[in-house]
Amino acid sequence: MKSKVYYLLCFMFLISLFSFRGYEKEKSAEAVWFDIVHPQKKINYYIEADLNGKVLMREILDNKIVVRRGIIKKMYVKDFIREVKNSEIISEQNEKDSKMMFYKGEMINLSAYINGELKRISSPMYRFSEAFKFAFSELKKQILNIKPDKMPPSAFIRAVPLTGENLDNFNKRISSGYELKTIETKILRQNMHIFKAINEPYRIFPVDTDEDVIKISDYISENKLFGMKSLFYIGTTRGNFECSVFDAK
Repeated sequence: MKSKVYYLLCFMFLISLFSFRGYEKEKSAEAVWFDIVHPQKKINYYIEADLNGKVLMREILDNKIVVRRGIIKKMYVKDFIREVKNSEIISEQNEKDSKMMFYKGEMINLSAYINGELKRISSPMYRFSEAFKFAFSELKKQILNIKPDKMPPSAFIRAVPLTGENLDNFNKRISSGYELKTIETKILRQNMHIFKAINEPYRIFPVDTDEDVIKISDYISENKLFGMKSLFYIGTTRGNFECSVFDAK
């Protein structure tokens, strides 16, 4: 009898452990993701890479979207992630430098998990060390060697925390006193594209088929989320988010 009770308690402990974890970052490999923008030169692209060498790049060239996905040598990702971790700019995590408000040069908006914590930084590229810029350049070269997707995904989805300028824009669109309804984890998991996007803010996730895009739209309607497919808002136990679904081709 005692042994049965013991195993039952162990079982219940394991169930509570997984329940407590909720929806944490699904750790397949250490990764970084970032946007590079340069308004004057009309540069605008996104890159992500993990320690397994898996990479993705979405680039806008002459109003045309080019998507590259593939595998590169792990050493290039490893070198870049090392420089990310060594960067004082990222460890300080001053997300936006007020002195750079009117800066129009090359900017990097970078996210990375460091020691289990998500770091987010927006900074002019010139502020980074030469070692960082060299590692970035080598990483980018390897990704550009990958041929563009012949069959890119139907769309991408991204979630960003509803703070700062995003929150200001949201407040302008809603009536006074409106509060986002909190979607519980169980309901959130009913659409894994939205779930993954909220798990890793600022990262873009491919929505491979038109059917999947429709499912996102249906999810928004069924849960009465504020907004529409291309831009909607969602309250979760991890905070409030602005989600966008945008073209991949």
